[in-house]
Amino acid sequence: MSSCKAPTAVHVGADDVHIDGVWVSLQRGDLARAAESVSRIRDPVFAERARRDVQAAQEGRPAALFACLAEGSWLAARYDASDERARRRLRDAKRRQRPEPHPAVWLEDGRRSTGHGRRVSALQPIWGASSGGPEALALEVESLLAQQRFAEAARRLDRAQGSTGRLRLAQRRLDAATGRARAVAAGVLDDLRAGQGLPASLRLLEDVLVRVPLDGVEREARELLAVDSAEGWLMGRTRDRLRARLAARAGDLAGAAATLAGIEPRLAYEDRMLRRWQVRLGQATPRWLEERIDVSSARDGDQAMSTRRLADEWSLEARATYREALDEGREHSLDDFVARLDEAASPLAEGPLLADLPRHDYGVFGQRLETEPLRARLGPAFVLSGKAIGLPADMTWFDVEECVSLPLPVIDGEQGDDAAGGGTYLECRVRANRVPGLLASQGASISGAGIDRLVFLDLDHIDYMERFASGPPNPPVLEPMPAHGADERRDLSEPLDVVFKLDAAIRADAGSDYRRRLIESLSLHEQRHILDFHEFMGRGVFGKVSMIFSGGLLPASVRAEIERRAQLYAMRNATDPRIALRDAVERVPVEGLQRRSEHAMGYAELVRGFLVVLDTEAWEGARPLAELGLDRGASLLQQLDRLDPETVRAIARAIDG
Repeated sequence: MSSCKAPTAVHVGADDVHIDGVWVSLQRGDLARAAESVSRIRDPVFAERARRDVQAAQEGRPAALFACLAEGSWLAARYDASDERARRRLRDAKRRQRPEPHPAVWLEDGRRSTGHGRRVSALQPIWGASSGGPEALALEVESLLAQQRFAEAARRLDRAQGSTGRLRLAQRRLDAATGRARAVAAGVLDDLRAGQGLPASLRLLEDVLVRVPLDGVEREARELLAVDSAEGWLMGRTRDRLRARLAARAGDLAGAAATLAGIEPRLAYEDRMLRRWQVRLGQATPRWLEERIDVSSARDGDQAMSTRRLADEWSLEARATYREALDEGREHSLDDFVARLDEAASPLAEGPLLADLPRHDYGVFGQRLETEPLRARLGPAFVLSGKAIGLPADMTWFDVEECVSLPLPVIDGEQGDDAAGGGTYLECRVRANRVPGLLASQGASISGAGIDRLVFLDLDHIDYMERFASGPPNPPVLEPMPAHGADERRDLSEPLDVVFKLDAAIRADAGSDYRRRLIESLSLHEQRHILDFHEFMGRGVFGKVSMIFSGGLLPASVRAEIERRAQLYAMRNATDPRIALRDAVERVPVEGLQRRSEHAMGYAELVRGFLVVLDTEAWEGARPLAELGLDRGASLLQQLDRLDPETVRAIARAIDG
């Protein structure tokens, strides 16, 4: 194999076709077809990798990891929860396989690498190999697309001699990213004709057809989707949603609604789409912006239409400022930020001016706009905008489902704290994020936020958490991994399937009360933010400085500590404290980009503290671990599902004690 530079052409060999066939089937959710394709792969290492990929899809990642560890296979690196440990395994595999490690080792090294340069360096040795070149090319192109280096991505794709599903999808994504709507549509239709459609490519076609009227394309898409025979649950639900949208565009609202109603469980935006069609059919009362627009007899002058346009303008401009801050380091003050949004909305008649809104100044915490006056103009809208220390200015706008005034408890000396409280705060249950905040614009899942006496909970995100259980339906029983000494017992790098087990136990105990308990846990988390905020604001200058130093010198460390305290509060006070524990464990291990997430850092510190108290049996009413069903000779993290709710609560109360 050559390791100097990529060749001018990448050939798709027979094994590459079958390797890709497994990937395509897994993308579709067609596990039976994926397993069948494995048998056609001649290369024994690629065949074993494909078998383990199918096992991971059927039984969960931990099951595939256990199988590889039992065999002493380097493939354990592919299923390791820790990128850092996976890279160590890969380095060992390269040493053992000298002078020429198998192409699959280099591919995994490329997939696990951080940064485009390191990824390309890892993939270079594969060029010229009998198998693996097309997959390496696809990985490189995906990396270039993520960096918006579109011209380079196009040049790389020109190297391919032959086609795979992964390379076709990369081309469709490149066409979409460069605004070539007709090329996206034509390419996806070609894929459908050849029986090569993928859920991801159908989503791209859906995005195009929603935004661009292409009558001929829509007609042909309806015909092809009517006869498409690709199997797999994910392919089926994606295909049905596109069928429904195309039926609605063709005027068959009743058929569209019936098709979409058959998808279970539905995502939040699928629910809104179904409701919108039901409103048009007279089966529901208009409530949200789009529904009011649909039934308006004077669309051009309709208040709902102008509000929707305003949201679009603010969203586009807000995203532009986020990109400038993240990519170019150009941080805007709150005044500059709102001036940009006002300028973007200036062509709209009688739009509200953000610059005219009062400010709340929180000293070192930052500033917030007083957005209450916007409600007279925007209707049932929740708008939160401001600038926190160390972060760019941002804005969040949701539709409001309901707002309730709740009592803010007075906490007197809780675990040594003197948290201020009393009075009430406003908690708004919201949906439909119309202007995303900074973190949401980067793909982060935000269940809620709170500052001062104002909290929002995102019901769309809560619906997703409620409807979509994590993990495979019938995972195998996996024993916790052996641990030698306290460090290994308390290690956070491999949670195995404990999140799945916690989730199953929580749902089984809650039954129909699960949603209420989930909302309660999230609400308590945000309530703690308000208590901490008022404690901070109630302190003098020296008290504020002391509090900041107690959370770390950097603002990110302070925010991580605030998140840790909020999740700990939920764990102590919720009906089922395991919900907060599950959500914290779900963020570990904290590596790579996760180290930039205050939630992840704070939650990891909370879990670490929880394991210390558990390991030392240092909580009130503690019982020996053996009596609780825990094995002191194994990872404690992987056994947390064995703890009953009150033991979890008791351990949480001992943290910081």
